[in-house]
Amino acid sequence: MKYISLIFVLFCLTELSQGRVLVEEDFEDRLLSARGWTDIAKWGVDRSLSIAGTPEVKPISGRKCLKIRYAQGDTGGWMHIRFPKEVREVYCRYYRLFPADWEWPKGYGPHDSIVFAGSYGAPTDTDLSIYLDFWKTGETFVRGATARQKWGYGGYSQVLRKYGGMANRLPYNVSRADLVKPDLWHCVEYYSKLAEPGQANGQLRLWVNGKLVSEILALPMVDEKHADIRFNHWMLGPYFHGGSHRTQHNYLDALVISTEYIGTFEQKGNQHPRSRFEYARGWQSMTAEFDGSKSSDPEGNALRYQWDFGDGQKSSGPTVSHTYIVEGSYKVVLTVSDDTGQTHSKELNIRVDRQIGSGAGLLGEYWDGESIQGPPVVSQVTEQIDFQRRGWQGRFLIGNVGDNNGDNYSCRWTGYLQPTHSEPYTLIFEVNDGGRVWFDGKLVIDAWDMPQTAPASVGNLIAGKKYPIRIEHHKGTYESTKDFRARLFWQSVSTTRQIIPVGQFYPP
Repeated sequence: MKYISLIFVLFCLTELSQGRVLVEEDFEDRLLSARGWTDIAKWGVDRSLSIAGTPEVKPISGRKCLKIRYAQGDTGGWMHIRFPKEVREVYCRYYRLFPADWEWPKGYGPHDSIVFAGSYGAPTDTDLSIYLDFWKTGETFVRGATARQKWGYGGYSQVLRKYGGMANRLPYNVSRADLVKPDLWHCVEYYSKLAEPGQANGQLRLWVNGKLVSEILALPMVDEKHADIRFNHWMLGPYFHGGSHRTQHNYLDALVISTEYIGTFEQKGNQHPRSRFEYARGWQSMTAEFDGSKSSDPEGNALRYQWDFGDGQKSSGPTVSHTYIVEGSYKVVLTVSDDTGQTHSKELNIRVDRQIGSGAGLLGEYWDGESIQGPPVVSQVTEQIDFQRRGWQGRFLIGNVGDNNGDNYSCRWTGYLQPTHSEPYTLIFEVNDGGRVWFDGKLVIDAWDMPQTAPASVGNLIAGKKYPIRIEHHKGTYESTKDFRARLFWQSVSTTRQIIPVGQFYPP
């Protein structure tokens, strides 16, 4: 088994033309300090660290692995290792096994491992720390902290939230991560590429059991005063915040830290493909057109496409057409597979109805500052105009614009609105700090300088016809109005007041 492991790593090195393995550790013996490990916790079965193997546990590689004992209460870090060179991007992979009697802590933690960039005073006092954490539900996730940069330690959670993440962690925005299963090796991989100073082009990724689950590709990570920081060392982390509630143990094996992706033992370097698709349907038509041509494979290999339309019918190919017999809601699934058998599925819930559109939303354009001028910072399709925040912990309107509090931005949404009935309609815009609405070429709501709920009658509309619409909104930095909202409703004789659904908006 050890021989196979070494051959695998050598294979990966030949594939990484520009990459470099920084650390490789299978924990076959206790001679860690001779291999560059420092600040090692106490050895011995009744202390913190020991080497274990069969029959107690079957390692994922070689004959031995690391056994980590958690005493009840607070614990410190297990060990550190510095990289042979400082690097701008780092990839880490290792395997963890939690026994059947393992109990997750009731509170926060544990921090399982941390990679550091720049200066280091303590795990919570660094220029940049990227954490791999487990949670009390058996979840795996990545987060970041920047105690010595302009965002501060806790402030970086808001940066993550603003640029596509969640409070204090990356979201599962690619696929759902496997939960830890007792007595089974659980593979974690995470990757980070430092941003250019002052730029939002840093990257964070997380794989769980060989599956990409989290990915943010445009993230600020380095401020203007820390332009020279690089990743320089890795720490096998502890429980902080109260520690384990009882004495227990788990295992770690097959650690590799590199400058490029390597992969798991199971997948031998091959990454899962990515399934993506769009759909369109003409007004009053029961036939939907599906386009999966934006699906991709990281290695560039050809893909196979398998469609499930949710009504018992299936098809294949990158672009397909399907006619539904019965009006209703359907879950459409596109599964793509590469030439090694790796698969990824994407699902979309659609509604097929002769009086419901198939729109995808409006074109959203977003600016820093309250003036809509110059090229936008971000342009993307926005499904609905339904944004609101109550208090400091609310979500950002969108990533990449405004300040770190989610304020001081402006935006414009343009496209077409398609009514579902032929009758008079009223539009209602709930907005704070301010906004405007143009419908069919006319300014119908002007609340730019005064937050309010503003209604406007737009006359008799024709079902299925697409009317041009433009909505603008801004938010300042006034201390008394930290909340924001931008919500567009419609109502008619046949439609009670509701947020305008995505299917009735079409990009320009």
